[in-house]
Amino acid sequence: MSWERNKLKGKHGEEIIRKMLVESGYDVISYGYEASLSGLANKLREKKTEYCGDVERQIRSSPDFIVYNPAKPVGGGYFEVADLMLLEVKTRKLLNKHNSNFLLYEKAKKDRIEDYLKFWGNSLLVVVIPKYDFFYIREMKTLLLDKLVYNAKKDFQKFQKIFSRVTDETIRKYQSNVKQIFNKY
Repeated sequence: MSWERNKLKGKHGEEIIRKMLVESGYDVISYGYEASLSGLANKLREKKTEYCGDVERQIRSSPDFIVYNPAKPVGGGYFEVADLMLLEVKTRKLLNKHNSNFLLYEKAKKDRIEDYLKFWGNSLLVVVIPKYDFFYIREMKTLLLDKLVYNAKKDFQKFQKIFSRVTDETIRKYQSNVKQIFNKY
């Protein structure tokens, strides 16, 4: 699959996650360098050298979103704790139709995992896949540097484990969008 098609599939996955969270009462701010520093992103893509320093690596690997979970009253004058989270979204196909295994990155791109662990270990990784529960989440700092294939059902949690305001109805609503993305690309 071409780089452009993968990019479009990824952007669709990001938009689905953004819409689900906003619809469920979370505040979502685009944060990734392509969204907030598009001029710089173009210049970095045009660079002729392979080398990049830590600052560039940190900028290139910045998570897609900042998600704010505003405090909500829970009764008796108490409120939920307000949370601020960094969120990276990846849209991945399954390696085969018989299990929930997917390739997080190809071996040639293993340095991306290194950058996430080095600069963004406190962020959350969301993986959108076209089957089972469709939306999975894991703390970035728990990724293994040498592990490229993950099992969504065993190695990740359901999306709602962290984002508990997202209802089953909302999940079902957006599952059809995920199926369309994978059928289109």
